[in-house]
Amino acid sequence: MTQFSELDAGTLKSLLTHAADILLFVSEDGLINDIIGDSKLLGSIGAFSWCGQLISDALPGNAYAQFREFLSDVGNDQLGHECVVRHETGDGLTKTIAYSAALLSEQRTGIVLGKDISAFSELQNRVVELHRMMGEKLDAQKRVEAEYRTLFSIGSEPFLIVNVASGQITDANPAVAKTLGEELETLSKRSVVSLFRKSDHKELKALLGAVSRTQAQASLQARFANGQPLVVDVSPSFGGSETVIVRLRPAGSASGQMVTEDVLVEWVRAAVEAIVVTDEAGKVIWHNTAFEELVHLTSSTSERGLGEFFDPADLDFASVLKILSDNPRIRSLPASVRRPNGQILEVELSGTVIPDSDPRRIGFAIRNLSTRLTEDSANSAADASIETMLSRIGKAPLRELVQEETAGLEKNLILAALKLTGNNRAATAKVLGLSRQGLYSKLDRYGLGSD
Repeated sequence: MTQFSELDAGTLKSLLTHAADILLFVSEDGLINDIIGDSKLLGSIGAFSWCGQLISDALPGNAYAQFREFLSDVGNDQLGHECVVRHETGDGLTKTIAYSAALLSEQRTGIVLGKDISAFSELQNRVVELHRMMGEKLDAQKRVEAEYRTLFSIGSEPFLIVNVASGQITDANPAVAKTLGEELETLSKRSVVSLFRKSDHKELKALLGAVSRTQAQASLQARFANGQPLVVDVSPSFGGSETVIVRLRPAGSASGQMVTEDVLVEWVRAAVEAIVVTDEAGKVIWHNTAFEELVHLTSSTSERGLGEFFDPADLDFASVLKILSDNPRIRSLPASVRRPNGQILEVELSGTVIPDSDPRRIGFAIRNLSTRLTEDSANSAADASIETMLSRIGKAPLRELVQEETAGLEKNLILAALKLTGNNRAATAKVLGLSRQGLYSKLDRYGLGSD
């Protein structure tokens, strides 16, 4: 049998050519004596010009530094380590080549074998990008879930989370305990159908199963075990097909759509009043858009205390937290908010300890009093506008008068909309049918930008 060491140079060269996409013959001093391989690949990376060059000049960037170890290993009769190099191509793309080096003959001639792994490298990049995108989506879902959990805890309507397979209640908000007149702890792990009269059990179980399978909301009329009529709304939850959200409302109340977690979050986000949730030390955990607009928030609230946004001369926020440690709520405390530009706004602060929150959470509502327009001031402005218009008749062209009055009307409509929305800019733009940027432009035009 012919041994590998007995193969002639031509046969060995043929074998190596088939084993690699690029084959470089390199002298001991690093000079490329010959190069063979796939002509299309060699042409795309400009390798035809490498012959006669030092390998340090032929390879891109600082890739040669990695080949020094190869050549050193070759000189010591060792198999070189693999090195991956990205070559620029003429069309702006790249080719990823995995190189390895070995000793070819007693003449101390080294060979460098290159394998095109561009497809594998691209696949790796796509997998990495997919993991990144999945991570971002998971983070976004976790943020929405955290917001929902906060709203679930402070909501005034009864909500249950039910495991469909077992029919057991896995979670319930304080409003459920209040409605049923039971302790919240006793509801956990209890069968949801046990809350209702026996004649409704079969239909309720079927409803839970249908929502789990179809992931679509459904409702039914039922009665509590004590005979009280109610409507049961069931919708999918974050737990996928394993759990569902059950909302309980009195029979005869507005049916409408199920208030899902997305609806609750969006409603609080778009609320006219600024709403903030803090921990028991007053550090901001969550806030809505109205709070950002109220304080002209320019950076993240991470690690910031809510008390930092108030004028300490008008409100001792530490005292507010102390009051809430002994009382579940406080109402309409006068305070002042100081914006980054130095503007002071008069506000009212109300706070509520979120029931059964663990760790302890506090919800605050902040009402801006600086934008209130009294009826007398509005009437005075209207009378003044009429007097000004009468004085201008006959002294200016009709077109000019119309333009002035149109601008005045537009300004008054914007003021009225701001009053209606409690100075919530996002809601004002929506009411007036404007983009937010369009509204800001008009506010600047009429000198209302700092209101």
